[in-house]
Amino acid sequence: MSDIQYTYAVARIRSLEVSLFSAAVLEQLLACKDEQQCLAVLAEKGWGDNDTPAEADAILKRETEKAWETIRELQVDMSLFEVLSLPRLFHNLKAAVKE
Repeated sequence: MSDIQYTYAVARIRSLEVSLFSAAVLEQLLACKDEQQCLAVLAEKGWGDNDTPAEADAILKRETEKAWETIRELQVDMSLFEVLSLPRLFHNLKAAVKE
């Protein structure tokens, strides 16, 4: 990764840090009385997008996709992230052995 790409990547990630949840937002989520209220708060904070249904799994899936899109946009070596798939691979292997 060149110095210019590195500088851009750092600036891009720093700009995304603004959207991380603060302690106040976490308290707001903890104070929600039901799942629908939580989902409304998450939508208000920019989670998901216009096409994402108001369902927890759909919103989480979309946010995961957005994170990977950002990583790909930064042209980072994807082999660095292979370790993140190990728990999923281990679970699949364990299920196959039990089968």
